[in-house]
Amino acid sequence: MVPRRLRSYRGKRHKRPVLIVLLCVFLLAAGYGVFWLFENMSIGADGSVRVNLPGFASPKPEVPEPPNPADLVVVNPSGALSPTPAPTKTPAPTASPPPASPPPASAGRAAFVPPGILSDSAAIETFKGDMNGFGINTLVLDYKSNGGSVLSDEEFAKAAQAFGDGFKYVARLSVFLDDAAPRENRSWGVKHTEGGNWINTGGRWLNPFSVPASDYCLSLIGAAARLDVDGILLDNLCFPWYGFTDQISYGENESVSRVETINDFCARLDGLDIKVPIYIVAVPQAAEAGLDETAGQSLGALTSRFDAVYADYGESPPADSSVFPIFAGTPDEDFAGRSSFILLNEEN
Repeated sequence: MVPRRLRSYRGKRHKRPVLIVLLCVFLLAAGYGVFWLFENMSIGADGSVRVNLPGFASPKPEVPEPPNPADLVVVNPSGALSPTPAPTKTPAPTASPPPASPPPASAGRAAFVPPGILSDSAAIETFKGDMNGFGINTLVLDYKSNGGSVLSDEEFAKAAQAFGDGFKYVARLSVFLDDAAPRENRSWGVKHTEGGNWINTGGRWLNPFSVPASDYCLSLIGAAARLDVDGILLDNLCFPWYGFTDQISYGENESVSRVETINDFCARLDGLDIKVPIYIVAVPQAAEAGLDETAGQSLGALTSRFDAVYADYGESPPADSSVFPIFAGTPDEDFAGRSSFILLNEEN
């Protein structure tokens, strides 16, 4: 044992190393907190900020809808789902032919089925009664939602069976508006100018410039075409066009034409050789102006490529008569199906 007087004096111990370690831990935690907050923050169209707390203590809210009714729609273009019968031979005119009667209006009417009613048999029966009373012959089921959830073949078939054989069915896909896939594959998402995924009302968006993201969307469209459906409705086949779009960064693709990018996607869609009719929802600007570089939609390209084009164009119908209206409400105030949106082919 060393005598006390012979021990070397090492000076008074300092707590600085401990404080440095604590400071480093704090800085790492703060950095992670900022990253977590950015990834779980939503910015509303009015500029409001909301943090979506994950986990069971604060379940993720349902994805709010964009400020247009584009993803809640109704479809059935005249003749597309109900083929026109072969014309009969016209009899030779008589000396006093009867006055010609106007051709009958198309009976094609369709309604979007709110996903929330699919688990409620009573709500389904009420909805069926409303649709039959309003002359609806086609139902649109959400195959890929705005939130990014995708129905399995069995789930889609079960949803159709719940309504029975009295309707035709169209599968709706939200193409690039997808709040789920960019979470799992961050490189697929539209980016914020400060990094990370850009988040807006309605959620995250897949980047149409991303080849893997486009491949993913095309694979789902092909899968929907193999379902027992009478048509496919493509919604949000565009770039983000509403909200804080000035906070989006497309990086090296910033100067690339968005219209050409969407047209290229549609050309690849043609290569899938889908046998059922394909319809599309156009953004309002495309319907009104004919070309919208922000969203990347050329109305002329859409009407020449798809079986029918639908748009919410308010009181200013586009010059192109092949664009059909979407009602952002019900045309009859007594109509009970207020959670559905109706599209009619007739002149309104």
